[in-house]
Amino acid sequence: MPPDISDGAEHNFSNSMSDHACSLLGQRSCKQSQEQKVHVSNEMRSVTVRGLRYSLPAEAEQITCIRDKFVGLTVLRAVASMWRLQRGEQPLAESEAHWQGEIAAGRVQLLRRKQQQTDPAELWTAVELSDIVRSGDKVLVKSHRHERVVPAAHLVKLFETAELIVLDKPAGLACTHDPGELNSLRAVAAESFGVGVQLAHRLDMSVTGCIIMGKSGKMTAKVMKEIQYGLVRKVYIGRVQGELPVSLQADVLFQLPTWQGGGSSLEAEDRASAMERPAFCIDAPLSFDTHGRSRCIVDPEHGKPSATIVNWLSTLPDGTHLLRCLPATGHRHQIRCHLASIGLPIANDQLYGGTCRLAASTCPPAFSDDEAGTLQSCLGTASFAFREWCPKCVRTAALLAGTHNHLPPDVDTAEIWLRSWRYTMAAFSVDVASPLPSWSIV
Repeated sequence: MPPDISDGAEHNFSNSMSDHACSLLGQRSCKQSQEQKVHVSNEMRSVTVRGLRYSLPAEAEQITCIRDKFVGLTVLRAVASMWRLQRGEQPLAESEAHWQGEIAAGRVQLLRRKQQQTDPAELWTAVELSDIVRSGDKVLVKSHRHERVVPAAHLVKLFETAELIVLDKPAGLACTHDPGELNSLRAVAAESFGVGVQLAHRLDMSVTGCIIMGKSGKMTAKVMKEIQYGLVRKVYIGRVQGELPVSLQADVLFQLPTWQGGGSSLEAEDRASAMERPAFCIDAPLSFDTHGRSRCIVDPEHGKPSATIVNWLSTLPDGTHLLRCLPATGHRHQIRCHLASIGLPIANDQLYGGTCRLAASTCPPAFSDDEAGTLQSCLGTASFAFREWCPKCVRTAALLAGTHNHLPPDVDTAEIWLRSWRYTMAAFSVDVASPLPSWSIV
C-alpha cells in the first residue's frame, strides 16, 4: 500500500496549436539570453505516429552576438567554433567545411556595430569568408529547424483558475521557454487546452509532477516572484538508495494526512506532522558543470547557496527509501545533486550515482513509420518540409528509407524516481498535489 504522505487514433495530424494558442505563443515575448534571439515561423506543424510526436521542420532565423573571444577571427572560424554539431565534439575543420557551404549559399549574414553616426542602425550584409569579426558584431543564421522526437503525452490538469494552471507533467517533455518549439511542454499544453501559457518554473525532463503555468506574462511574473522570495512551499517525493544518516532514522513510518484538495487546516496538519519527524538539512552550494556530463556539482567556492530539507517516509522491501524533500532554493538538479552528495542518490538516476534500472521505454524507435507512410509523406524527400541542403533532413530521409548507417535516436521517456508532489501558494489560494507514483507503493 502507498505511504500516507499527502502533503486516440494510430496517427493524427494536428496544427500543433490552435490558431489562438499559436498566436499567443508566437507573439508573446519571453525572456531570451542576451546572447541569442531566435525567430521561428509559425507555419511549423506536428504529426503523431505510433505514439510519438514529430514537429515538421521549418525555416528559422537565429540572431547571435559574437562572443568577444572570437573578435579578430574570420567570420567562418567564429561561426564554425560557435555552432559545432554533436555538442561541441565535431572537429573544427569539419565544422568549417559545413559553414563554408552555408556562407556561400547566403544563409549567414553579418550586422556590424555602428562605427559612425551616419551608419544605419540595422544593416545586414552578406558574409565573405575573409570578413573579420569586430567587437559588437552580430550574426544571423538562416537554418532549417528540427526538434527532438517526444512521446505523444496526454496532459492532466490538476488545478486551474482564470490566471494560472497546474499540470501533472509527464516525463519526456522539456520545460523550455522558446515560443518556437512545438515539442516542448509549453507548446503541448497550449495545444491541449487552447490557451497561451508560460512556465513559472521548470522541472527536469525526467522528473514528473506538479508544474505551474501562468496564462499571462503578468501572472507568470507574479508566481515567479513568489517562488524567488521563498513564499511557495514545494514538496517532492523521492526514492533513494544508500544508508540513511542517523539523523533521518526512525522506528515508525512518517505519515502525512491524505490530500483532499487543500486548505489551511490541512496545511497546518501537514506542517505539524513534519515537525514530529527527524529532518536533515542539506546545505551545500551548487554549480552546474557543462563541460562534462551536464550535471550539477557541489561547489563550496563558486557555487550558489542551496538548501534542501529532507524527511524519511518509509523503507521499501528492496532496501530503497522514500524521502520527502523540501527545496528551500530552486536550482537546476538541486534535489538530485544534494541527495547524491550525502550518499542517497535517486535510486534509478544514473547521472548521479543511482544503480537501479530505468523502466524500459514502451515507445517504438523514432522514425518508425505506420502502414500509411505518414512520416514518409511529412518528412521524406518528397515532402514540402524537405530541404536538400539541410543535413538533418538528409539524415531523416535516410532513417525513413532504412539506408542510414546508424540506429534511429532513442526517444527519451525515462522517468526517475523523483516527483514534484505538492505546491502551496497562499497568495493565490493554491494548494495542489499530484497523484502518488506507482514506484512509491510499499
